[in-house]
Order: sequence, then C-alpha cells, then structure tokens
Amino acid sequence: MRKALIYTSIGVFVLASGAFLLPATAADMPQDITLEGCGTKQPPVEFTHGKHAESVECATCHHTQPDLTATSGEAATCVSCHKDPKDEAPSCAEMSPKKNPYHINCMGCHKDSVKKDASLKGKAPTTCKECHKK
Repeated sequence: MRKALIYTSIGVFVLASGAFLLPATAADMPQDITLEGCGTKQPPVEFTHGKHAESVECATCHHTQPDLTATSGEAATCVSCHKDPKDEAPSCAEMSPKKNPYHINCMGCHKDSVKKDASLKGKAPTTCKECHKK
C-alpha cells in the first residue's frame, strides 16, 4: 500500500511538472505574456498577446507552425528556438535591432502599421524604452 502511494505521488508530481514544460495549446492562448529569458541588460517586455492575436495571423510570429490557429495546435515559445546564439536561428540575446528576431519582427511590423495608420503612432512601440519599461 505504501509503495503504491509513493509511486502515485511520483507520477502526479511528474505529470504536474510536465504541464509547465509543454508548449501552450492555442485554445489556452494567454492574453498577456512576459517576454523574458533572452538578455540581462534590458527589463523583460510585457506583450499583449491576445490583442495582437486579434489582428495578426498566428503564423506571422509562430512562423515554424503555419497551421497554428487561435483554437487549435500547440504554440512553441519564441525562446524555444531563438535563445541560444549558437543555434541556426537568430538569437534573441542580440541587442541589435538588425539581429534580434523580436526587434526585427516586432519593430518592423509596428513601423509598417504606423505607415498604414498614423493613429497608431505611440501605440505601436518602436524604441527600446517603449517596450523595455523599467
């Protein structure tokens, strides 16, 4: 009886721990995300995921998952591919606006959006301090 309880406890712990390591399903899509784990010189970025998902196709950011939708699929995090500078993917640890994948994609999209709709100026950040708030 005691052995069964120990094995059950271990099993529950392993399953519960795995929930934090697995990518989120699109149906469980978070509304807000803190983008962190890339660098140490700037504060993490608070990202309004739900708001962006209303106007941007999932595959725009989750580019390795072209079939991902807001109601189906498992979404990999950006840092799962873009954290290590030794990988083939561009590293999010780069600070350069021309090398960091967040800077390239986010700032590029924001600049394009402001060109199309001037009312977005100030709402679509394009500078360090607008995203990395202290």
